[in-house]
Amino acid sequence: MRETAPDRDRAAFAPMLAKVLDDFKDLATGLPNLHARDLSELDWWAIGRHHGLITPLLDWSRSPYVAAFFAFMGFAEEISPGVQATGDLSPTPLLFPDATTKVAIWALKVGPGLEQARHLSVLTPHVDIGHRQRAQRGAFTRLDHDTHLDVESYLLGLDLDSDHLRQYLVPARETAKALTELRLMNLTFATLFPDLQGAALQANFETAQFALTILAQLGLDH
Repeated sequence: MRETAPDRDRAAFAPMLAKVLDDFKDLATGLPNLHARDLSELDWWAIGRHHGLITPLLDWSRSPYVAAFFAFMGFAEEISPGVQATGDLSPTPLLFPDATTKVAIWALKVGPGLEQARHLSVLTPHVDIGHRQRAQRGAFTRLDHDTHLDVESYLLGLDLDSDHLRQYLVPARETAKALTELRLMNLTFATLFPDLQGAALQANFETAQFALTILAQLGLDH
């Protein structure tokens, strides 16, 4: 989440996003199991989002544990760039953690009161190619405010009755323990991306997962 940049507006991104979507449609149409004629614009954006396309959507999960998995994996990638692809984990930040470093897990409260946020849409596409959305219990938000470019600053600018966006901060030293326990809950790349890419990611990550498990067992992440 970032503060709004006052010298930029959403309209400036519209032509770029339109071209990205058109190019994605042209390149993807005709691929196996993709019924292009039946897809809405939201479906196209959702499919693209699940496969790395630049989109106006923001990913969410209805499961706090899935959200935690991606948050801690994001931190692991930050301290060891490429760890998700290669399994090469740097243990130093886990062995000697900075006490001030936190992993942020965001929660959006959807329900009465949020209807005042007219420029923020909560979306659940009906198409789920590869079953990633179901596996991740996924949903999306799309923000269409003219000047606010992120959900945090947009909601802060509204006079809402309750706090609809919360940030939970967990000490980064809990990373090894958290990812190990999430694995015991069957939350891995292979289960959250139930396709060949997920299987490959998990196979590559097994070396790092073994190191994380040892660190958690020995208590070296505290």
